[in-house]
Amino acid sequence: VEDLPGTGDGTGWRTRLRLAVDGQGRPGYHRYRGTGVVTDLSCPQPVSGMYDGLADRSWRPGGELQVTVDADGVRHVVEIDPAPVSRTGRRSPGRRGATARRAATSRPRRENVVIGSGRAVQRVGDRAWELSATGFWQAHRGAAARYSEVVADWSGAAGGGTAWDLYGGVGVFAAALAAQVGERGAVVSVESGRGAVESGRRALADLPQVRFEASRVEHALDHLSGPVDTVVLDPPRSGAGRSVVEAVAAAGAAAIVHIGCDPAAFGRDIGLYLGQGYHLERVRAFDAFPLTHHMECLALLVR
Repeated sequence: VEDLPGTGDGTGWRTRLRLAVDGQGRPGYHRYRGTGVVTDLSCPQPVSGMYDGLADRSWRPGGELQVTVDADGVRHVVEIDPAPVSRTGRRSPGRRGATARRAATSRPRRENVVIGSGRAVQRVGDRAWELSATGFWQAHRGAAARYSEVVADWSGAAGGGTAWDLYGGVGVFAAALAAQVGERGAVVSVESGRGAVESGRRALADLPQVRFEASRVEHALDHLSGPVDTVVLDPPRSGAGRSVVEAVAAAGAAAIVHIGCDPAAFGRDIGLYLGQGYHLERVRAFDAFPLTHHMECLALLVR
């Protein structure tokens, strides 16, 4: 398991935080495997200054705070309204209640920018992205650049080729693939978050070979047609799953770069690729979440 740039002694690496707010308006972290809020803001993961002033004021009870420090060192603090949890979510202590609560937190909620502009500037190499402070970006300050380097090294994308960037976010990997396929090639980036797609389109407007599609990956694969030379996938923690892996394999890509932040889901997906005739060529694992048991895994599969 490799360190990422900027890890140091394992402290001060995190540039994004999502804090809960308890019933008294105090920010903190959810208790391990529980719904209680621990209001001791002493976790050593965040970069310096992220907590400043947060405990000195009262926030909306039951809401959340997104704290982001961008590539320019600007801190953005966004207050997010409480999730409208259904009666099942409020009253059921079991799986049904947990599912209802997760569904509520995933729905759009009102956001109030308290500090900063709410638009975070992030960079990989010479390219900059401007995205919502509440949008997705790698939490570790060295992760996006390192993963982009690995994707470019492994992709095998050649000039004039075709590549898919699935679960593509704002297009960090699409930018790396576009540099390889050139203007004669094509890169399709599929991402369900419309805000991320719009941010990606603005950042990569100078790359005519990149096309963004705002869609769930499993839906997009119904009409995306091969041949495709390279596919990069960075699915959520639960993994890509059988239907996505089978559709990608059916498209006939010679090289697949698969990324996963949960080793168990990552391993299940790799097994599915092997069942489709792919060979596991390379694997790298990164300590992307220092002081925790989590890690990020990247695999190169070929056939």
